[in-house]
Amino acid sequence: MIRFFFVLVVLLISCNSKNDQTNRKLTVLMDSLYEYVNEDSLPSSKIENDIKWMNKYRNQLCSYYNTYKLGSDTISPYAKAEAVIEANRKLWELDSDESTYAGMILNNHVEYKRQLFLQYNEYTQLLELCETDEQKSLLKNEFEAWLELETLIYRIYRDYVCLDRWGGTIIGPKVSIGPAQILESHVLLYRNDRGILNCDFYEDNGVFIECARDLLLNCCYLALKEYTHEGKIREEEYKQLITTTKQSLSILPKTLDNWIKVRKLWTDNVCTDGSRGILGRNTSEVIIRLSNIISHSID
Repeated sequence: MIRFFFVLVVLLISCNSKNDQTNRKLTVLMDSLYEYVNEDSLPSSKIENDIKWMNKYRNQLCSYYNTYKLGSDTISPYAKAEAVIEANRKLWELDSDESTYAGMILNNHVEYKRQLFLQYNEYTQLLELCETDEQKSLLKNEFEAWLELETLIYRIYRDYVCLDRWGGTIIGPKVSIGPAQILESHVLLYRNDRGILNCDFYEDNGVFIECARDLLLNCCYLALKEYTHEGKIREEEYKQLITTTKQSLSILPKTLDNWIKVRKLWTDNVCTDGSRGILGRNTSEVIIRLSNIISHSID
């Protein structure tokens, strides 16, 4: 079923371009990303394989940017790649259709794949800011710990949607929007990290990490009560889903704490005394965003 839907995505994307040869080439270029970032291939068993592929893909995006002169030649390859992704987003919006559930699901899947590339794009930029091999290793550990947390948060998010909208056709669009939102929270985290480390523009809207941690856990626990209708729905599959969700919740504190700990090892190693508190609050911001995503999972 997953492979069938992916083929449908590629076909619809390929047919969506209304304009000139430039747009057709952009569509073909993006198709290779969509094909790679499907549920059967990513994340790979080794993160290095994905990083290597994304780096090669960035070069292709830069080549497109330079060939069609999308902007200034003086910006970084990372900025050029992001500009091409944004150009694709605008092109897609011209032809996208959110009037049907199928259209909404398709749009959500496409945005997820864009966000996933942006996450690797931000990760590689942070990697270049690391001054030692130890810092690079610690950042890689953070990324791997995040991937575990991201997977678990999405599983919980998905289960809550299914528990609340059991049997409803809206489940597809609601479930499919979660991955892109969760990914975007980490993209914004990395982007802000770069601003902090470069002494450039950044936002500082976070709180103490302990407060953010408690907020996410409490939101997840409360959501189980809010979104479960055990008294009204007596199907055995529904009861099994409740059990599965509780199992996911039971490992959430450990998974969350591991990411917080591993990330702190990296931030402590790269920061100055002046940026230590800011980076800590930046960590809390992504946790707050995850809390918000869980709280709005059925809206």
